[in-house]
Amino acid sequence: TWSNIRPEWRFDANSDIGFGNSSFVDPGSGYDPFKVENGVLSITAMPDHTTSGFPGSWESGLIHTRDSFTQQYGYFEMRAEPADKMGAWDAFWMMPLQVKDPNNTGEWQELDIVEHYGHDPGSVYRWIHTTDHTVNANEERQVTSWHADQTTGFHTYGVDWQADKLSFYYDGRFMGSR
Repeated sequence: TWSNIRPEWRFDANSDIGFGNSSFVDPGSGYDPFKVENGVLSITAMPDHTTSGFPGSWESGLIHTRDSFTQQYGYFEMRAEPADKMGAWDAFWMMPLQVKDPNNTGEWQELDIVEHYGHDPGSVYRWIHTTDHTVNANEERQVTSWHADQTTGFHTYGVDWQADKLSFYYDGRFMGSR
């Protein structure tokens, strides 16, 4: 589903603010960042493309399964070709059903299966963000790996989420766990 799922981050009627210099626009913005061609979904970000969003920000969209699919534990993966452009931010996140602002005093959970930044084209970052006090307040855990060829074609990014461990994969190869 293409829509805003983060009302606490709302900026205006058609967007919410992302992280850094980005805005995630809704269908009401008039800009559709999604295109399917030959079975491949492309998601495009454009600099300050509409009147929605934070002035001067890059605009794109969020796709979620919040109202159609949720699951705790199991194997999750995405096959993607990350961008090698400065400013690109390719990501595949798992968010809790109850999303809270990570800047307030409430608890925050987020599992980033991949975050890839265009200014660092070979790196793959995997984050576990948590303010769960049973783990350690505001603790962030990370698994990073380097793949020089990742922006030259499609690759598979995965996580095997078990009750006591998260194991991360790149093209089926184990990259680390937390």
